Amino acid sequence: MAFFRLSEWIKGYVEMEVWNDPEQELLKKMVADKVYLWDVRSSDATYTLNVLLPDLHLALELARCMRFKLRFSEKKGLPFWLVHARKRKVFLFGAAFFVVGLYMLSSFIWRVEISGTNEIEEVANALEKLNIYPGSLLYRVLEQDDVQLALLEQLPNISWVGVKIQGTSVFVRIIPKIAPAERKANHPQNIVASVPGVVATVLANNGKVSVKQGEYVTPGTVLISGELDNGQAVHADGKVQAIVWYRTELKLPLERVNDQYTGQFIRHDYLVIGNMPILLWGFAHPPYRLSHTTSVDETLHIGPVHLPLTWRISTVYEVQKVTTALPSAKAMASGLRFATSEVMRMTPDGSKVIRQNILQHKLEHGNLYMTVWSEVLQDIGKPQGMPSVKKVVS
Repeated sequence: MAFFRLSEWIKGYVEMEVWNDPEQELLKKMVADKVYLWDVRSSDATYTLNVLLPDLHLALELARCMRFKLRFSEKKGLPFWLVHARKRKVFLFGAAFFVVGLYMLSSFIWRVEISGTNEIEEVANALEKLNIYPGSLLYRVLEQDDVQLALLEQLPNISWVGVKIQGTSVFVRIIPKIAPAERKANHPQNIVASVPGVVATVLANNGKVSVKQGEYVTPGTVLISGELDNGQAVHADGKVQAIVWYRTELKLPLERVNDQYTGQFIRHDYLVIGNMPILLWGFAHPPYRLSHTTSVDETLHIGPVHLPLTWRISTVYEVQKVTTALPSAKAMASGLRFATSEVMRMTPDGSKVIRQNILQHKLEHGNLYMTVWSEVLQDIGKPQGMPSVKKVVS
């Protein structure tokens, strides 16, 4: 029934009243001539009925020939709506824009929800490679089974993944792999020195301590022995901290060129749909020889619903190169900090610089040349297998 009513609305129809026809002769004639009509309601002197717009001409001809008086009470349907809409072009444009906008918004991914794992960023990066991220077009997304297989290939630390695409939302459920319990090493070994230094502290978890505090050791010196006094060999383990020396050669320029803002800027406003920015305001091209650009993105939303649209404000600032002279005292302090970072880059985690000395420095051709001597407290132990093992005879 709803289909017929929709069909009638699309074709258009009128509701009309017939006067002075107590015998309903006009109604009978229209039925006989197969005029499509419905919803007939009668009263004492009149009756009303609905007639399709394509059959209206025939109904009017019959009424004129039979000399009956007609009055149109209502006009309904798409043809009449279009006539009224032409008089309200702004409303028609707004309705069309709403329909197109609604279709466009339903073609994007609005939300991606990841659960079951703490590595949200890693999973989000893998999904982005598969065109699954807020603002991506839905037609670019693979089938759910293909997405699951691709994620299993990209993320080796997961054992199962479920992907559900529901409307404009994508739900991803992750079950990570359970790492097997780490097996404790039990093969015999020594802990030996990796670099030369003076022993500061020795902490042996297993094995026999072979060095004393303040003793100078060279690479390969046994620090913690895996061979006990009874001849049994064990897996030596522990931490040996020693003072190690590093020599760093530096060359630092005394003049630095920095960017400085002049205060002039130009602003551009973009509407970003997916990954495509559309410039809406600020069409002037920056006349600056040197510039620096910053962008601020704000996701658009309607109440709590975030849309796959972003408003981007991009500001182009004019900059100029400014040369500043660095005093030698500040340059040497900067050199010490740089030497510290270089030493920490070469040493194990947990190392600490305890003393620094500038052995020599000189100014030449606008540069400061420095030689820095650093004392570092670090773990110098490394494991070394034992070539032969003695067993205790019971």
